[in-house]
Amino acid sequence: MNIPLDIKKGEVIKHYIYYNSNGECVWGIIAHHIAIDYNGLSNLIIDILDYYQMKGELNMEAPLESSKTIKNRLPTIFFINKENKAITYWDDYFNKITNEVYFMVKLPKKALKISRSVNLKHRSFDFEDKIYFILAFAILEYLQMHHFINDPVINIPFSNRLYGKTHKYEATISIFPLIVKINLHAKIENLLKPIIDDLHRHSRYSSVKVSKLTGPTQLKIKKLSTVPYINIVHEINKIYPEMGVIKQSCISSGAINNYGMTVRINDSYNMVIIEMDYAEEFFVKGRAISLLDTFIDTYLWLLDNKTCSLQDFLDNTDYFK
Repeated sequence: MNIPLDIKKGEVIKHYIYYNSNGECVWGIIAHHIAIDYNGLSNLIIDILDYYQMKGELNMEAPLESSKTIKNRLPTIFFINKENKAITYWDDYFNKITNEVYFMVKLPKKALKISRSVNLKHRSFDFEDKIYFILAFAILEYLQMHHFINDPVINIPFSNRLYGKTHKYEATISIFPLIVKINLHAKIENLLKPIIDDLHRHSRYSSVKVSKLTGPTQLKIKKLSTVPYINIVHEINKIYPEMGVIKQSCISSGAINNYGMTVRINDSYNMVIIEMDYAEEFFVKGRAISLLDTFIDTYLWLLDNKTCSLQDFLDNTDYFK
C-alpha cells in the first residue's frame, strides 16, 4: 500500500465536523495543507485510515477508529471551543443572515468539472490575488441572485500553505461561511480589508461547540453546504509526484453544493487553473461555462480597475444584457 501521508515529513491529520444540506453531521480531515471533505472523497480518507490502522503509526490525540465506527458516532461529535465569546460571536453572526439565503436541496448525485487557465503577463500571483478571487466569487453570487441579497454568503475552504512554510491563514474547512459585504459605491481596493479581517476571525473561531449555539443558529448551520464554495489552493504535483492519490484529490470538494470554484495556483505562482464543479441536476453545461467565464472576467476586471466601484463594474458588465 502506498503511503497516503508521511508523518515523518510533518504531514499531520486533524479532524473536523460539518453539516451537509440534509442536516447530517459529516466527518473529515485536514491533512497538512490538503483539505478535503467526506462527500467528495475519492477514497483518500479511507486510504489514510486503513493504512495507519494497519501500521499503527498514526499519532493522534484520540485512538484511531475505523471509518465505520466514526460514521456511527458522528451525531455525538462536535467541535470543542474553550472561548465562550466565540459562541456569542457566531450566534450574532447567524442571526444577521436571512433564511432566504439558503435553499434546501438534496445532495447532487454527480459532479461535472470544467476548467480554464489564467496567466498574469508581468507578475506572479500573490496573496492579494486570492482575496480578489474571493471578491470576484462574491460578485458572481450577487449577479446570480439578481441583487436579491446584498451580502453574498459563500463557503471558503481556504489554503495558504506551501511545503515547509506556514502562512498567516492555515488550511481549514469550516462549518461556517464567509459573508462578503457588497458596497456598490466603495472602491474595489477598499473592499479587500474586511474580507481579510473576516478570514482572520474565521481562522480563530471556526471551532465553536455547535451544541452550545442557540436553536435557530443550529438550524441555519445545518443548511450551509447549499451555499456555493470557492477553494484557493497550491498545486502539490511537484512536491509529492509519487503520491498520485493525493495529487488527484488535493482539496477537491466535488459538487456537494450547487456549484463551486477551485483556484489552483501552481508552485511557480505564474499560472492558475480555475475549475468549476457543478451539479448536473441544477446546471446545464452551457450555463456552467458561462458562469466560469463570468467569474474569470470579473476577476480580471477587478485587477484592472482597483480604484473604481462595484457600481462601475455593474455599469460595464453585460451579464444582464
